[in-house]
Amino acid sequence: MVETRAEGLRQPQSPHFPRVSRACQRCRRQKLKCDEARPCTMCVRAGVSCQSRDIMNTPIRRKKRAVRPPAAATSSNQHVEAAVDRPYEGQNYGASSSAVGFAVNIFGQRATLYSSDISGIPGRASPQPNPRPEWTLEKMSMPPPAVMDAALQAYFDHMHWFIFIFHEIEFMQSVTPLLRQSSWSESSRGRVIAALTAAAVGLQCVAHDSRWPGHSLLASFSLQATSLRDSLIAEVRLHVLKLLDECSLESVQVSLLLGTYYVFHGSPGLAWNMLGLSVRTAYALSMHCPGGITHPDPVLSQVYRRTWNFIIVADTYSAMIYGRPASLDAAFCHLHEMTELEDTRLPPTVSYLLQDPNANGLMFHNQKYRLYEIMRTTLNKVRLINLQTPVSLESFASLVAAIGNAQASLDTWKSGVSPVFKQQYWEEHPALASTAIEKNPPSSENRTIRHLFLQSQMLQLTYDSAVLFINRPLLEHQAKPEFRTAVAEHLSAVRLSMDLSLKAALRVSRVSPVHHESEFSLSFVLMNFFIAGVILCLAPTLWPFSTASNDAKAGVLRIIHASRNLQTKSKIAKHTVQLLTRLVKLSLHQELENALNSNESGSDTNPREQEQGPSQHASPSHSPRLPPTEPCSSSTFKGHFNPPPANPTQSQPAVDVSFPMAGVPAGDLYIEPMHEGGNLNPGLGIPDNSCYHQIDSYMDETLGAFGEMLFNLVPNDPYSAWNWGNNFR
Repeated sequence: MVETRAEGLRQPQSPHFPRVSRACQRCRRQKLKCDEARPCTMCVRAGVSCQSRDIMNTPIRRKKRAVRPPAAATSSNQHVEAAVDRPYEGQNYGASSSAVGFAVNIFGQRATLYSSDISGIPGRASPQPNPRPEWTLEKMSMPPPAVMDAALQAYFDHMHWFIFIFHEIEFMQSVTPLLRQSSWSESSRGRVIAALTAAAVGLQCVAHDSRWPGHSLLASFSLQATSLRDSLIAEVRLHVLKLLDECSLESVQVSLLLGTYYVFHGSPGLAWNMLGLSVRTAYALSMHCPGGITHPDPVLSQVYRRTWNFIIVADTYSAMIYGRPASLDAAFCHLHEMTELEDTRLPPTVSYLLQDPNANGLMFHNQKYRLYEIMRTTLNKVRLINLQTPVSLESFASLVAAIGNAQASLDTWKSGVSPVFKQQYWEEHPALASTAIEKNPPSSENRTIRHLFLQSQMLQLTYDSAVLFINRPLLEHQAKPEFRTAVAEHLSAVRLSMDLSLKAALRVSRVSPVHHESEFSLSFVLMNFFIAGVILCLAPTLWPFSTASNDAKAGVLRIIHASRNLQTKSKIAKHTVQLLTRLVKLSLHQELENALNSNESGSDTNPREQEQGPSQHASPSHSPRLPPTEPCSSSTFKGHFNPPPANPTQSQPAVDVSFPMAGVPAGDLYIEPMHEGGNLNPGLGIPDNSCYHQIDSYMDETLGAFGEMLFNLVPNDPYSAWNWGNNFR
């Protein structure tokens, strides 16, 4: 009955009108060429809400024209499925609808005051004429156009290849005229603020690069890169709330850029909140729905898709490093397929050199997105497991199964990596490799080759980061004492996790940050340096004075040396040097203690008894946290431990083995390739009669200090990813 009455109240759906008769309020007022889609192209490009004219107030003479047959489409854009006037249709929120959306679904468009209202609840202020039709920058003047052009070019040279949310040609064409002005209309706020934010990020990338040609340009205007960057960021912060109230595409992009910037540069708390704002705004724009981002302009449609896909990456990465729940709903976090446009087509000469007709600029981003999808799926599964320490048998078995499934997904992903992103390709093409390491390449072809090389390194590093993240839970938690016998069947999985983690950490230690000094990716490299260094500090305590221990210590030293060279440019590098140096000292001391205790215990036992009954050793007597009578610290696998044999040819390869990365030179150019899962050395593992425990209190303190210094997190925050093991003491 309600449905029948509601149908009578609804306005009959009008047939398609010619463009002039269906023009929106803004296009009709400014006599612009409008189209049938809502929002129309002109309003979308201007960054304003597209408001349809009220049908109830349409003059009678316009209604009479509705009986005419629809005009034939004259543009290819008219064949694109257009969004209807009601913004609530096409927003697939499942079975839920907003308060205003419910009224619209029952009584039609007359249930809302404004056709462009996407707030979803009553109470929105009615549109009022702005008493000041134009706005200006509040704390600074717009820098000279040449300076802004140079800063934006720095963004697209050093950031765009890594974080893909713009269309370079379209973006520059739309903002270049705006950068020549000192005041703007409200409709231009989004593009202006987006340009200021991108310019600030670009300046951050090149601020410490003395070879950047823009420094001389800035000096001619008595400007410096760092001071201009800070001024731009401060100005953007003054306009963020107004931009969020507009709820436009630029609102999402600016929130993403600010959040990404603050993660690595000075305000991690604000970074977490800004990334969350981007998620909420994207949901309000229906960016999670493929049908909600269909626009007549194919470029704009792809920009929406690019932005949404990076939201998934940013949300997943922030959940990983902060150790907090993700902001995206698991039911609405699917990737959108991207279409190749002119800005993603490789130069013909580069395509010829690659000998791959299907190569394009989307390869790296698509494969990176799939990798983060695996990490996100694993993150959601692990969070559902009760990992209270000690872990129950059911939880431990579920954890092992989840990690096994994730590793299988990684192996499948790895088999589909494009050849150009594999280590072997650059080894077989030394000419391309030499071109790739050039700083500030002069030609677009060389620039593309350099970006492909950097992308290959970042894809490898992201893969190794995924390996460390996926296997980390097994390195952190221990089973209940009464379940240790039942858990013994999973020790092979623990061995595998340790082996994979150490391999990945060693590969990370061989990444040369020299090639990323002027790239935004440098902070990502340094963040993974710290995680890899912590993993490598485990090996000396597990296998004292073995080949694996020596390789791990060499890897940590490489990380410390590389970070020390960059500590004047990055806070992450500075803190990594301080904390890893402390952790290495503790690890070396623990290694010596473990070796001495193992030898002392073995001196009272004949070799046959030693093999059958491994020794038990004690922690350092001067430990401030553990009394001298307590067993060995957890990082040395509390319980029984087989010491490594003096001769590696003895029949005990389970402890002293040749680590898979031994003997590989740590060159400045290359990193280790992604190894196959079946190519593991079975000797590197944990003896069957040993009980695996989490990292000891020294490492807990170091990780907590890193979180406190870098992320301003509370040291005993149970949700902090940098506070491993604090709840286990």
